[in-house]
Amino acid sequence: MTKIFKIPFATQGDRNAIPDAVQGDDSVSYTQGYSYDYERDQQTDPAAKDIEREKMNALFHDITGAIGELQSYGIPLWAVEGKPYPIRSVVYHKNKTWQSKIENNNVEPAAGAAWQELKADLTAGDIQVYNKTESDKRFQPLGNYQTAGYSYSKAESDTHFQPKGNYAPAGNYAVKGESYTKAEGDTRYQPKGSYQPSGDYALKGSSYTKSESDGKYQPKGSYQAAGYSYSKAESDTSYQPKGNYAPAGNYALKGDSYTKAEGDGRYQPKGSYQPSGDYATNSTVNSKFDAANSNANNRVPNTRKVNNKPLSADITITASDVGAYTKAESDTKIADAKKMGTDAQVTANAANTNATNANNNANGRVPNTRKVNNKALSADISLNAGDVGAYTKAEVDSRISASGGKNTANKTDNGWWKCGDTGMMLQNVHTTFKDWSDNVVNFPIPFPNKCINVVVSVNSSTNNPGNYAIYVKSWNAKSVTVYISGIAPGPLHIMAMGY
Repeated sequence: MTKIFKIPFATQGDRNAIPDAVQGDDSVSYTQGYSYDYERDQQTDPAAKDIEREKMNALFHDITGAIGELQSYGIPLWAVEGKPYPIRSVVYHKNKTWQSKIENNNVEPAAGAAWQELKADLTAGDIQVYNKTESDKRFQPLGNYQTAGYSYSKAESDTHFQPKGNYAPAGNYAVKGESYTKAEGDTRYQPKGSYQPSGDYALKGSSYTKSESDGKYQPKGSYQAAGYSYSKAESDTSYQPKGNYAPAGNYALKGDSYTKAEGDGRYQPKGSYQPSGDYATNSTVNSKFDAANSNANNRVPNTRKVNNKPLSADITITASDVGAYTKAESDTKIADAKKMGTDAQVTANAANTNATNANNNANGRVPNTRKVNNKALSADISLNAGDVGAYTKAEVDSRISASGGKNTANKTDNGWWKCGDTGMMLQNVHTTFKDWSDNVVNFPIPFPNKCINVVVSVNSSTNNPGNYAIYVKSWNAKSVTVYISGIAPGPLHIMAMGY
């Protein structure tokens, strides 16, 4: 059976330590061992040496002591005499096992850069890794997962989908808000029956469907406020198309005065004529007058307006642009003509010419049965947004409001921005901080519900960032408390998010 050296040899005996270095008298040493002198004949050779009992005890003590350490600890004990220790050597010291982390290690074993403790009960923290509990909290079990972004987040799902509930089967239903509820329908409409249709309705196709409107108009966005600029209809009413027009002046509108050709056809040149009277007429003249009057009675004048626009090819043409007399010029000619008489033959000829011109004038008009968007031109008409298949301003504002409203902002240094759809807000503050103290800073406006995050920063080109501290201590819907130390007072910038 193998001997276990719990007690080194000659622990209580006489021992004389054996030196490491070679001795000058060739006595025993650990480097040389027993020299030739110990082999000499004791009887005949005076140089012969005896094997010393004390040194033999010391030798066996050293050997059995070292073996005992290995038998007890499995590794040698650390000793000053063992220095320097090579890298990765293992020793036992102060009830712990250590491994050298450096070459030529002269340091006593302890936790640090030179030694690493070896133990069977190492914890995750000892080797700077997560334990099972920490790993379970930080990581998910192995599985076949989709990459990030493959599915909607909770917020995205809440935006895209409706909560579980007892809904009607899938079908071609109106979106909420696009149809009336039963209560609204009962309030707005009467029971089925034989009724006379009420109101002046537009025919089917005279207005756009919602799908057509969505195709013609832009979606909600960051636009100028309603009324900021003229609509096309307002611009068409207020301005004339580009063109080569006469300089601005007091001109007659087209149709409000006779053209020069029409004036020359209706009136005779200035001269000395007989006073006007009832001169000879003929059936041909009377017949043409009757036909002209009948034709004119079934037509509307070209001064008739639709939404204050004259029914003419050009909506802002003046008399001078079309070579016509103004009202003043025509009045002058008429006044001069009234003072002069004409002879019967000239009057008859002029009447015949005037009748022809009147008939031609009537032919240049549109019938009073003509309709614009299903409205007869028997009188002045006014078209509304529904007549042309458009939303009124109130309807557009209502649709914008129903879809969440417009984004709003205060574009100043201490301003804010608010999403009209979600209600989320961003606020920015620029102020001056005090050092070594709590800086309570109010937001430009309180958050309606709560503040959810705050980011702060300072301007400092002369201070070392490693020498000062800045952190947010607390915040609420109205203000934030920021602590700053180690830096000279200066600009403080705050960005806050909430809703």
